[in-house]
Amino acid sequence: MTENGFVALLRGEVTEKIKVDESRRAARSALRRFDADFLKAFLRTTIDRRVAYFTVGHGERGFEHRPEDDARSAVTFLAQQLRALQYDVKPLGLAEGLDQSVPEDADLVFIVGPTQEFLPSEQRSLRRALEGGGRILMALDAASDARFEELFAPAKVTFDPTPLADDQTFLQITRSRADRTALPTNLYARHPSVDDLEAAESVATVFIRTGTFSATEGSSGSGLTRR
Repeated sequence: MTENGFVALLRGEVTEKIKVDESRRAARSALRRFDADFLKAFLRTTIDRRVAYFTVGHGERGFEHRPEDDARSAVTFLAQQLRALQYDVKPLGLAEGLDQSVPEDADLVFIVGPTQEFLPSEQRSLRRALEGGGRILMALDAASDARFEELFAPAKVTFDPTPLADDQTFLQITRSRADRTALPTNLYARHPSVDDLEAAESVATVFIRTGTFSATEGSSGSGLTRR
């Protein structure tokens, strides 16, 4: 360290510097955001780079920006948070060889809101990734043509995109009958992805126009967590 006004974090050959400044007056602005800057630098020095893929080419919600022809919310915030956690975020579609295989460097694969069915060859690639210990997070919208029958077959589950509705328990948003498809819940299956939500009993998650997963005969054996 050869400069004043910096805080340095060292781990092996990795060095991260946070500029604070030497004078108290100049440092005030930096100190107001110091906690956030320190956390980012800490993550960069303690977590190895990983890779997250978002599937593309099937009408998914945008992870870089919201497509002009898609009125749904994009998932840019999710991509930003992944980058903050030291993930490289990349697209995954036919151009990237999804019909052949999921890239070997994939630590996570996100399938968020596709409106079109995946090719059988793409589903087989995803199945092989799951069977090999890969991790895939799927968030499926209702009123979608994507069924993933080949991907879900080993887990013996099916996806029904028909929107759920409840005339008793629902969140009032527009004060119309459409609100009956806004369903809150604070009940979750046991899984690390929802541990924090399960602990916060007073906080509910609202699912708007959600479809359903149904179990067929047998039990899951391909790495899928059923909700």
